[in-house]
Amino acid sequence: MKKRFEITSLICAAILGCLLLVFLVMRFEPKIQLLFNEAAERQWIISHFQSSSPIDLISFSLLIILFSVIPGFPASIIGIVAGICFGHWLGFMVNVIGITMGNFIAATFLNTISNHWVKRRPNRLYADLVNMRHPKLGVVIGYSIPFIPSMLVNVAATDLKFSPPQLFSLCLTGSLVVSALYSFSGDALFKGNFRLLALLLVLMAALVTLVRVIHIDRKQAR
Repeated sequence: MKKRFEITSLICAAILGCLLLVFLVMRFEPKIQLLFNEAAERQWIISHFQSSSPIDLISFSLLIILFSVIPGFPASIIGIVAGICFGHWLGFMVNVIGITMGNFIAATFLNTISNHWVKRRPNRLYADLVNMRHPKLGVVIGYSIPFIPSMLVNVAATDLKFSPPQLFSLCLTGSLVVSALYSFSGDALFKGNFRLLALLLVLMAALVTLVRVIHIDRKQAR
């Protein structure tokens, strides 16, 4: 029954996500047309494009939640687009809300299917996460690194049996880093700040080295 409920929920989430995406594209279509207006000043286009309404912010946050819940959906791309559409700070806020709530919902209520996929074949990172001496640190690192599938971290967090408040705080803490990377990267890309964009890409790559912390901590737990 739980698996059937999850399948139905994910299908509904996918349909709602696609409809919401279409709605947002229609909302932003007039702003997108501004990008091709050669007569307008570049700074005016940027400030006008990144102006926002509560409806846009709420809709985008909900879209990121839905894309974070559904395995395989490109939540990272939507996170970068949030930086493009709202600028780095508002984009950061939207990403934090969406990614935190999406991971929390996926780990708390929709974990049966993800559990089956992750455990279908041996995964060293999953094994390290659930056997660490400091598992909370491992989960935060897992949520912080864009290249680690959140589905894997969600399954590990579920198996570690954190209380809902603990799990929410871990999702929130981990999302701060990845949300900043997405929103600042999107904003830098839109404004043509390629020096900052290159720095952020290097930072993303450097974050992968934190996986070593997970492996080392697990060895110390033996």
